[in-house]
Amino acid sequence: MVGGFEPLRRYVLGAAHAPPMNSPEISIVIPVANEAAELPACLARIGGVPNEIIVVNAGSDDATVAVARDAGCLVLAASERQRARQMNLGAAEARGRILLFLHSDTWLPPGAPGKILAAIHPGGAPGGGFRRRYACRLVPPAPPRP
Repeated sequence: MVGGFEPLRRYVLGAAHAPPMNSPEISIVIPVANEAAELPACLARIGGVPNEIIVVNAGSDDATVAVARDAGCLVLAASERQRARQMNLGAAEARGRILLFLHSDTWLPPGAPGKILAAIHPGGAPGGGFRRRYACRLVPPAPPRP
């Protein structure tokens, strides 16, 4: 484990997987649909190394697209609200050596890009994930049945 980032098993990527020159280190793909309220906090926690942030919008009718563009993200339009297809569309446009799939209600830990780069270096882990902690909204118990 490197700084909380848990790499998967190690293997060496072939030269065919090398990104073009002048590419960002990490391409972050965020699938969205009406996420204007959540997106700013998510984007504010991305920092560190040069990144490419791709927001894949699935027909939002709130300010999601404006929030993403104002933050300098590349915004792509998905034809349907289907997270896997949105992520695939973003991955197909990504230029980075490393893909990071992130949901708008997810906050990266401080220094996340650097921790990812430390774990996934040439000849390092092919992928991994951060430990997660969930916010809990307490739901009152159901009233007793008569």
